[in-house]
Amino acid sequence: MSESLRTGVTQTLPLLSKELLLGYDTLEELLEQMATANLVQRMIGHSWVMVRSPEHIQAIELYRLFVFDPDKPPARSQYGKINAWLARLAEHDAKIAGVSLRTLFDEVKMPD
Repeated sequence: MSESLRTGVTQTLPLLSKELLLGYDTLEELLEQMATANLVQRMIGHSWVMVRSPEHIQAIELYRLFVFDPDKPPARSQYGKINAWLARLAEHDAKIAGVSLRTLFDEVKMPD
């Protein structure tokens, strides 16, 4: 999708589904979540476009969006120990929060 950001070409759900090997429902759910974080935007029909470049998206944003948001820990009182562990994890996350998606993409070689 980052290529579409530069070229202005939108990505259709069928194309993304084929490229990412994800079903439409799963893919659309992921894209909707990413849209709430202002990473992508739905265009007319089933087209999507990236609205922020990978250089300006911190990996921690996706981690918090899809894995764990330290601002929303479990609320139950019996989770005291797990909440303390999650707080330490959040501190660790803050130390590595400056890594952009571009950096991650550049460090990982995808198989052809």
